Amino acid sequence: MRRIIILGLSVLVLLLACTTQTKETESPQILNQKANTAYQNQDYSAWLWYMKRLYAISPYSPFTTYNLACAYSLNGFPAKALEALEKSISMGIGVNADRDPDFGSLKELTEFQELMTRAEALNQPVSNSTEAFTVNELDLIPEGITYNPIDGTFFIGSLYKSKIIKVDINGQASDFTAERQDGLRPVTGMKINPDRTELWACSQVSSPGNRNHDPSEMGWSGIFKYDLNTGKLIKKYTLFEEELPHLFNDLVILKNGDVYFTDSTTGSIYRIRKIQDKIELFLRSGEFTYPNGIALSPDQKNLYMAGTLQGVVLVNIQDGTYKPLEHPDGVTTVGIDGLYHYKNSLIAVQNGLGRISRFYLNQAGDKILHSELIEFANPVFNIPTTGTIVGNTFYYLANSQLRSFEADGTIFPPERLANVVVLKTELQ
Repeated sequence: MRRIIILGLSVLVLLLACTTQTKETESPQILNQKANTAYQNQDYSAWLWYMKRLYAISPYSPFTTYNLACAYSLNGFPAKALEALEKSISMGIGVNADRDPDFGSLKELTEFQELMTRAEALNQPVSNSTEAFTVNELDLIPEGITYNPIDGTFFIGSLYKSKIIKVDINGQASDFTAERQDGLRPVTGMKINPDRTELWACSQVSSPGNRNHDPSEMGWSGIFKYDLNTGKLIKKYTLFEEELPHLFNDLVILKNGDVYFTDSTTGSIYRIRKIQDKIELFLRSGEFTYPNGIALSPDQKNLYMAGTLQGVVLVNIQDGTYKPLEHPDGVTTVGIDGLYHYKNSLIAVQNGLGRISRFYLNQAGDKILHSELIEFANPVFNIPTTGTIVGNTFYYLANSQLRSFEADGTIFPPERLANVVVLKTELQ
């Protein structure tokens, strides 16, 4: 049986039911649930109807496109099924459709067999990464990583243990904060402002997958600012509204000290301006579904925001206007967790697709010209999440193990866990 995968990002394992500002009848989440129900009930005509609507919302999602192909196949539209399947393959997804019973009526067609030949080629691993270091802490369950250029240390945030560790230049790890120190909860995105020797970290409570979980805190989020020299908390900014759960996910820091960060469950971008020094809503849109990774343009005028269904959206910092980042038909920007700007390109941890990608931009930075696959099908991968750029090298968390929990939120036993691996790849 197929799962209708629309929200295919790793961190979705952690969140509450995603809420957006769209009407419930138009919500992608509601459509996805109804599509699943229709498929499970073998009501394939209804399934096709829902998949058409989902495809209209997310035409560049290979998952949506693939499932649309299945729906066409089961409803006796072979030409449209092949067209949709070809599109999903063109976006770089090496599907195993030949093993999928939904395509049973197409398997003898020459066109189908040719598509499978293309898909098989796309399933070949791409390897450009080597191991940078490991952290010998099986139950860390990390999500965010950042780098301090002043002394060469890395910082890694723990979801399960609600703490931040640092790894020195020799690869030795130690706690930067103790568990739940200063009210810290599961840690997601982090960034360092070296000009002010500050570490900024997102923290949130969105699932039982953390030690000492308190259900009453569900929907709480905060931003924590630490002094890198002393390790002491400078200030924390928290937001907890019973009727509106939040999930602060990732952030960027401007040269003037302003901080912008994504709120995944409300489809928003919040900010903390240095002068006002408080959390304030910058932008919320019903068109945003699960904003996640966020990057800053070199001129500090725009944000690149990764959304689950929209792919990457370009947001003007001055007036809050936004538009999808244009890209060729054969490129997909869905499934992104961490997102980073590097020399007129974007480096993306597409854990929804199990790969690390690079998107080359035009001179204006508002259009993707072409993409490059940096890493794919690495045997170390167990939901890579985020990374950090050091000079011309990209370091990233290769095995967050975000799904290493039982249904009741209990973490797997040690024999089912692995030490944290940080991989690196040269970008030149």
